[in-house]
Amino acid sequence: MGGGELRIFFFADTHLGLDLPRRPRVERRRRGDDFFASYRHVLDCAVAERR
Repeated sequence: MGGGELRIFFFADTHLGLDLPRRPRVERRRRGDDFFASYRHVLDCAVAERR
């Protein structure tokens, strides 16, 4: 690899789309938007670490 550095940024268990049903059968607070916001935060951290 020419002496370069290999960095791996791993994250899992995102639950994207899990709590954003198109037609909810039960009225309750949904956390789907929270999951997407957390995912975006992780991606922003990965980009910041890359620099």
